[in-house]
Order: sequence, then structure tokens, then C-alpha cells
Amino acid sequence: MGAEGAPSVLLTKSASAPSRTGLARVDADGSVLDGYEQRLSRWRMQRAAGRLLPHERVANCLRLRVPNTEGVEVYRREDSATYYANLQACGSVWCCPVCAAKVSERRRVELVQALEEWKRRGGQVYLVTLTVPHYAGYKAFGLVETVLDLVRKFWSGRGAASGILPGYAGQIRALEVTHGENGWHPHVHILVFLERALEDSEVFTVWEALYARWSSLVGASGLGTPNKHGLTLQDGSEAAKYAGKWGLPEELTKAHIKQARRRGRTPFALLADHLDGDDQAGRLFREFARAFKGKRQLFWSRGLRDLLGLAHEKSDDELAASVDALDALLGVLEPDDWRLVLQRELRGEVLEVARSGDWSAVRRLLELHRHALNEEREFCRRQNPLLAL
Repeated sequence: MGAEGAPSVLLTKSASAPSRTGLARVDADGSVLDGYEQRLSRWRMQRAAGRLLPHERVANCLRLRVPNTEGVEVYRREDSATYYANLQACGSVWCCPVCAAKVSERRRVELVQALEEWKRRGGQVYLVTLTVPHYAGYKAFGLVETVLDLVRKFWSGRGAASGILPGYAGQIRALEVTHGENGWHPHVHILVFLERALEDSEVFTVWEALYARWSSLVGASGLGTPNKHGLTLQDGSEAAKYAGKWGLPEELTKAHIKQARRRGRTPFALLADHLDGDDQAGRLFREFARAFKGKRQLFWSRGLRDLLGLAHEKSDDELAASVDALDALLGVLEPDDWRLVLQRELRGEVLEVARSGDWSAVRRLLELHRHALNEEREFCRRQNPLLAL
């Protein structure tokens, strides 16, 4: 039985289930619950990333306990989302789908707050997107370093973009990348905070001046002159849409990946394709990981958070390991329980069962697997008597 007032949830056998247990959550009418497969896919992708990058922190992410802690805590949010505490988290938004989901969701909340507060003050936010010509022969590391250098020049020095934008107050910058037929495609989305909305008569003039500066910088770098789509300037509705979708779960799942392939594969799409047997995708993911290691995914201009009354920015590591004060401690997994969870690859399933808010259901799941493990060991001993010596 689920928590009082919650829809009935049960565990059943499923040929299409994502985990080794063959269990899938279904609703009372027999339909698979939305989000179940997507959430579990993050854990499978994380394990794949760890195998591809055995010397990086993602290889042990959310597997090893924090020193001097006795058990692994499971927390539940008001929206029923669940997560672990007292585990070492890698905090990589680039390589770890599990950490990326948690970190980016918390970043999204701040982005939305920032836009709402600026709008309340009478300001306007625009979305500027910067891209460069890219070709199949370019390596990820050199290309992303060039793009980041161009962006820094775009916003600094004589003729800086900040001087072109009327009433410029600050920016939030996001670095993204895809891989397609023309190779790596790093691009930058920028939420630009202006003290007022641009007049209709100003929009083209401002865009033209911004494009001229960007085009000149990119051309001088040797990458070639970007076409008119190399810089776009979109209004507040597009800025709000971009901020609102940041960190949504479908951005890290196969539902999104299928769409993404048509316009280039995201790094997590490469990881998913590697899981499906695409060795080239795995090599590309390794290349991407080396190129983006240490890079900031989200950048706030100096003073903007203070201007908006937001708290000091936490690092990705801090957000990945954070426990929100309003979230409820549902239960604690003792060391023996956690060893079983790791041995049976149950990290995702434990959190799924915990979403019901019924900790006894988690205990039943563990007992089921403990019994199955004992039966497997007994079967092996009967097959090979030497194991019993």
C-alpha cells in the first residue's frame, strides 16, 4: 500500500524493465508511471560514465560513504523526489547524469527567481545566443577554449557588448555543446539583464551592433565568419522559457535524446548511445569529458546576485551533496544494507520505492534482494561443493 492519499503503486514483473531485477513500477491501471524509466536511466548512464572515466570522481560517485558517517540517509522532497545523503558526490554537471539532475534543478530555481525579481523591478531580460562555425576535424578541447576566449573578449575591452546594450545591468551565461555531422558545436546562451525593454525601433540596431562585434572577433580567430544566425537576440518570453526549462528531467533522458539527434547529440546522448553499443559515441564522450573538465557551466556576472538579493552562489559540489532544510529524512540505510544495494545495483530502485513515502516498502525491497542473494549463493555452493569448504 502507498502513503495515505497517494495513488496505489505496486511492483510487477516487466520484460521491458530497466534494471537487473526485472521490476517496474506501474499504476493501478497497469500503465508504467511517468518518469520511472527516465530516472533509472540516469543511474545506468552514470555507471557507463564511470567505466569510460575510471580515474575520474564519477566512477565512485554516490557509492562511497562520507567518512565518519554511520549510514546512508534517504531524503524525500514535497514533490516526492528522493535522494541520498552521506555519500561522496562528484558534482560533475558534465559527466554525471545523477549529479547533473540535482545541481541543474537547483540552478533552475535560482534562474527563475532572478528573472522574476528583475521583472518585478521593471527591468527586462533578453536571451543572446552565440555560436561559431564548426567543422568535423576540430577537436573539442581547442574549440571550446577558443569559444570561451571569444566570449570573454566580446564582453570586455573597447566596444564591449555591455556598452552596446542600453541599461545593461548584468548577465548569466551558460555553456553548452552538441556533436553532429559538422563535429563539436559549443555555444553560449546568455540571459542579459537590462534596466528597460528595448523599443521596437532599437532591436535591429542593437542586434546589428552585437553581431558586427561578434563576427569580427570570430573571423579574426581563424574560425571563419559566422552567418547571421551566429548571434541571436530574443525577447523576454524566450529568456523566461529558457530559464524555466533549465534542469528539467527530460533533458537528461532518452525522450530528449531522440529529439536531440536531429540537431546534434548532447554529451548524455553520446553516453546513452554508448550504452546501446556505439563505441564511437563512447570515444567522443571521453573527448568531451577531457575538454570540459573544470569548465563552469553557469556563470553569473560580478555583483548581479547581490543586486537581485540572492544568497552567495554554491559550487556544483556543494549543491550535489546538499540537503534542503524542508526535505524529510525518510530513513537510514545501515552499512550492511548499503553493501547489498551496491551489490545488487539497487541505488535507483531504492529511491523509486522511497518516493511513496513508505520506508517499510524500502525494507521489503531489501529483504527481497537479500533473500534472492542468499538463494543464489546456495545454488552456487550446490553446483560447486568446493565453495563450501
